[in-house]
Amino acid sequence: MKKEPAIKRATPAKKEAKVKAEDDANPLNIDGFAHEMLGTRNVTGVYNLSCPQLEEQLPDEAGNLRLFLYVDNSTIWGGFALGTKSGVFHIDEVAIDRTISFGWRARDSWEDNKLTFGRGCSGEIELFGREQVRGRFTGLFNEPLAFEGRRRPGPLWCGRSPYSFQQEWDGFVKEAYVR
Repeated sequence: MKKEPAIKRATPAKKEAKVKAEDDANPLNIDGFAHEMLGTRNVTGVYNLSCPQLEEQLPDEAGNLRLFLYVDNSTIWGGFALGTKSGVFHIDEVAIDRTISFGWRARDSWEDNKLTFGRGCSGEIELFGREQVRGRFTGLFNEPLAFEGRRRPGPLWCGRSPYSFQQEWDGFVKEAYVR
């Protein structure tokens, strides 16, 4: 007996590529914006600050107090604009809901851009709640300066890159010692 001719089977449809959910996406691949670690609660950004001590002395600056934060892997770079003082700071770890220490370097526009950095230029900050901060600068003014603030709505971006913060940080020493 002769075998029946084989029936060609239809080619199975290719499986659709699986798309990762946004929560599973790689946090290091975000078109030019902050590369935050999971669990950092959108720390990167610009914060509007309230500093009662400073607002009392410089009432015209009350709405212009800012903190800029950028989470870069396991560290935080930041900048600040507090009345006549502006500068940069660095935090060696990322921690939520606990106080962490930082070092800062500043420039004073009232004193011919006088540079301040080194020993005694420290502070502490707590990243708490959803997109909120509170802390204190020590050595920036005559007395420790307490602050609290809330992150502005918008993308995870503070207007600067970690590289620019690092350059400004290193620039203080170079400028002070004209190297």
